[in-house]
Amino acid sequence: MRKFQVRRWSDRPRMLVFMLGVMLPAAALIAVGVWHLRTIQREKSIEAVFQREYQQVLAIAEKRIDARAYEISEEARAKFPDATAGDQLKAFLASHRDIAHAFLWTGKGQLVIQSQPDRMGDPQFEEERRNLSSMVGHWFDLDSNDWITKIQKIEAMDGRRVYLTSTMGPRSDKWQYQSLVLFMPRGSTAEHPALAGFVYDTDYLSNKFFRRR
Repeated sequence: MRKFQVRRWSDRPRMLVFMLGVMLPAAALIAVGVWHLRTIQREKSIEAVFQREYQQVLAIAEKRIDARAYEISEEARAKFPDATAGDQLKAFLASHRDIAHAFLWTGKGQLVIQSQPDRMGDPQFEEERRNLSSMVGHWFDLDSNDWITKIQKIEAMDGRRVYLTSTMGPRSDKWQYQSLVLFMPRGSTAEHPALAGFVYDTDYLSNKFFRRR
């Protein structure tokens, strides 16, 4: 019996060593896992902060771009010909080289459109003009009252006299967004409503307007 007890007690340190040999690596793995998890959580927290700050920067930049877009559009609108002076569109474009096309609608089927004359030899530019004329003429002939109401509502709510929207137009081998500005020109009345607008040149937007932001 004594020898049997001696063997049990002599095996105990071995068991402890074995247990420690198993538990210590496991504990180390757990510690590394916890550290890694906390690192991931900390990195995610930092990433979330960066994302929030990035979104704030984008929001500020967007507001500045919108404000500048409305500013230059309002400046151009103020110099746009009256509703009865469609023959002055060419002179308007001559003093606004950043505008590709300008148009004036004074009733169903009565759309006058003028484009930068020095670019009319470009087939793509001419096609762009034809597409714009067809689109705007269709809009105004069918829904002129809706457009007038929308523009008047924007002026009443925001104090802005222009409505900014966008269209798609072919340029080179791809389609590009075009900034379209719509408004009611001077001389438009309830008895004789008129609508007008212009399209900024896509090259001007990409090379000058957005580059300055």
